[in-house]
Amino acid sequence: KDLGRRAAQQGQERDESGLFEDVGEDFLTWLRGKEPPMAPRTMTKKEWIIRDIAGVPLAGKTMRGIKPSDVLDILRTLESKRQLETAKRTRSTLVNLFDFAIWSHKADVNPVTPLRGAVAPPVHVNHPAIVDEKAFGALLNVVKGYDGWYSVRLALLFLAYTFARPGEVRLAQWSEIDFEEKVWLVTAGRMKMRVAHKVPLSLQAIKILKQSREIDPKSPIIFPSVRSNHKPLSDNTLNGALRRMGYTKDEVVAHGFRSSASTILNERGHDAEIIEVQLSHMNADRVKRIYDRGERWEQRVRLMRDWGRICDRLMIL
Repeated sequence: KDLGRRAAQQGQERDESGLFEDVGEDFLTWLRGKEPPMAPRTMTKKEWIIRDIAGVPLAGKTMRGIKPSDVLDILRTLESKRQLETAKRTRSTLVNLFDFAIWSHKADVNPVTPLRGAVAPPVHVNHPAIVDEKAFGALLNVVKGYDGWYSVRLALLFLAYTFARPGEVRLAQWSEIDFEEKVWLVTAGRMKMRVAHKVPLSLQAIKILKQSREIDPKSPIIFPSVRSNHKPLSDNTLNGALRRMGYTKDEVVAHGFRSSASTILNERGHDAEIIEVQLSHMNADRVKRIYDRGERWEQRVRLMRDWGRICDRLMIL
């Protein structure tokens, strides 16, 4: 009888507290319903963390029964493998998960909050980039003469002229382009800062878009994959093309085009704040303040027009 009562009591406690895996799935469902939507890649990482990284060692435990030491063991294991970025993301995701559990009456305290600083922080390395003007012009010439997949060459050139993030370029769709206003509106769900981002299009960028349109006028994707005109270029395609052009990973990566533009424009005396807004580096409130000032938009238009001309001149040096 005592064993029966104890088992029944434990079962009731599990129902009231919620198992980690059950609350984790509820949390993921809640994340999917948020607006603006989370980037697919980010959502996939959170699923991996909750279901695999934390889900395996914490399976069967109730939210109220999980202690800081349980989570610390997970973080320490990642740290021992030098997976420092994953450890950082895991801690952040679990903080949010336990906050959600508290809101859902499945937990009373957040056992992850005290673990701030418990593991070594990741070492962030700057993306390799070519910032010398003549060398960058040479890079643009090599890209322009690339004889691989047509869409890859155009995507790299568009990346150079807009200095957007590679993922924003790879996943760009025609519905985001306003040819009449000469603007590319990247939706909030695809932006790192979760704020819709306007990119003024130079004449050079528009020319590239028109060339890409010829690949498949019916495709929604601006820069389609070699395998399908209705699928975007894969994650490693742009960097892979740079390697085939003879540039090593220590010399330049696709993301480094942003550093090239920033360095060259700053050295030429362009407004640093406008450059930062165009790079979408600022927080949401500050970006909104800049966007709301119409004269700053005109400066951004001039910045991108000047950058287009600079790139053209560098290619003939």
